[in-house]
Parts: sequence; C-alpha cells; structure tokens
Amino acid sequence: KVVHLYDRIFKTNYDLDGERGMREGEEYFIKDLEIKERLLRAGFRNIKKKYFWTQWALNHLFVASK
Repeated sequence: KVVHLYDRIFKTNYDLDGERGMREGEEYFIKDLEIKERLLRAGFRNIKKKYFWTQWALNHLFVASK
C-alpha cells in the first residue's frame, strides 16, 4: 500500500513485482527463521541480522561466523 501511494503521489513506478512475474499474494522472500536454521545447519554461529538503507528501509542481511 505504501509503494502504491508513493507511486501515485510522485508519478513513479517502483512497484516492479508485477514486471518480475509475481502474482497477488505471492511472497518473494525466505522467512528469517528459515535463514537462521539453514545457517546453523551449515555450521555458522553468532548469527546477527543487520539492516541497511534502501528506498523503504526494509532490507537486511545476516552476518555470521564459522
């Protein structure tokens, strides 16, 4: 909803999900819990989630050590 409103106000086209072939209701991510479980199974420890600036400030990455 926020992206749609932003696009309408500023006449932009930042909501590119449809152009990537995504349908309404599809998810384009892996849940954090699954990422942590995979890292643990691969032998990683000290798993931390770090946010970084993007247009919507929603992106993050996981940093871990082995």
